Amino acid sequence: MLVGLTAQAQSKEWLSKSWQIDVEAMRAVLQTRLTEDTNYANLAEGDRLLALQTALQKIEGIKVVYQADGSYTSETSKGLKKGTWKADFEAQKVTVVLEDKNQIFDIVQLTANQLVLRTDKGMLLYFKPLS
Repeated sequence: MLVGLTAQAQSKEWLSKSWQIDVEAMRAVLQTRLTEDTNYANLAEGDRLLALQTALQKIEGIKVVYQADGSYTSETSKGLKKGTWKADFEAQKVTVVLEDKNQIFDIVQLTANQLVLRTDKGMLLYFKPLS
């Protein structure tokens, strides 16, 4: 059990920091999502490329901060939001509470250099430490 506790402490340490969206890692995710959109499929090649670039630009500035005390901050093009977070590392889930709404994410991967979360709709979100 000590090994489990050590692993959980390590996971909390890795998660408790500032993260930014990894735009390059998100490229394939967004391209797949756009391909599934019938409006996108009907666009000319140049317009599809423009749509992808626009989507990447929209997410480029996304930052999230998981503080060790359980506070959470997200910064998107819509502004700054504050809330709380808690993790269940055994179940590989993190719950974020923003504006009285719970968002539960599956932790797909967590290392010192990468955080990959899965939304309840199945979308992968790739983050890298804020530099």
